Amino acid sequence: MRFCAPFKFALAVHLLLTCSACYAGGDSWQFMVAEFSSDDGDEYVVRLVPVVKGSVFPQSCASLTISGEYASLFWFFNAGEGPGRVQHEAGVRLLGEAFASKRPVEFGWIGDGINLREDSPVCSASSRGLAIKKTVRGQNAVFSYYKWP
Repeated sequence: MRFCAPFKFALAVHLLLTCSACYAGGDSWQFMVAEFSSDDGDEYVVRLVPVVKGSVFPQSCASLTISGEYASLFWFFNAGEGPGRVQHEAGVRLLGEAFASKRPVEFGWIGDGINLREDSPVCSASSRGLAIKKTVRGQNAVFSYYKWP
């Protein structure tokens, strides 16, 4: 019966390591893309307007402007746990498609997924990478990454 304790411990460690992404946390909200620009690569600037206004960030913002580009060196030297360049470019494309179609997009962040600019009087942030992930509701959403975890 002593076999059970080491087995349980190994199983717990395995589950912890394979599910470590869930410890970073994440959330997303519906936004309209009011403005979008991109260099047709990895740089972009997007201005998002929340579909549902609220009293808590980010829904408390009249609009949220996010600028970013894929930070390959950052992700390479930080355990490579962030999104890949292909994932990032897919996220940029989805934001551009939402802007062109005038349809809402689900946008959010995982962990410290955006860097809020404290010096800005408006809601403004930067990102080091994007990825498309499924939400708990099964929708495709663009998630921002800034630090991991």
